[in-house]
Amino acid sequence: MDSTKLTSTLRSRWPRNIPEGIATTAVLTRAGISDRLLTEAVRSRILVRIRRGAYVPASIWENCSSWDKDLLRLNRSYVGFLPGFVEFPGGKPSFGLNM
Repeated sequence: MDSTKLTSTLRSRWPRNIPEGIATTAVLTRAGISDRLLTEAVRSRILVRIRRGAYVPASIWENCSSWDKDLLRLNRSYVGFLPGFVEFPGGKPSFGLNM
């Protein structure tokens, strides 16, 4: 699949309740994004796999400082037991990301 079509597919299927935050494999699978599509998106650098089973759009990742990237990884670790995604206090991240 070419990069434009892959990006379009991901945007149309990306869960609406995740404000471009960290999405788990389980949530993305329920949204119709298969393992194959995830692998292709990571290889095409459209998504970044921050940990096993946790993905973030590359557009967010690329705009993060190294500190913010560490916080994203820590947030994923901290709420790893939640079945969906990282919820930020007040609905927005507390570390300066414009999401």
